[in-house]
Amino acid sequence: MHLCEQDITLFLSYAWIGTESPNNDPNLSKRNLLDMFRSIDPHRLMNEGKYDLFRRLDDVMTA
Repeated sequence: MHLCEQDITLFLSYAWIGTESPNNDPNLSKRNLLDMFRSIDPHRLMNEGKYDLFRRLDDVMTA
């Protein structure tokens, strides 16, 4: 099955928001999650306000 970017974005954002602790899923590695998020245009994952904030972030952040 092949999904368009719009469908992948909808599924991924819904799964991320609607699942408790999605980054701890034993069936999906962190590398797989990163690959999925990196394959999608960030603008599609956010509303305008959040996208503007995202664009203003430094390339490297210290936590």
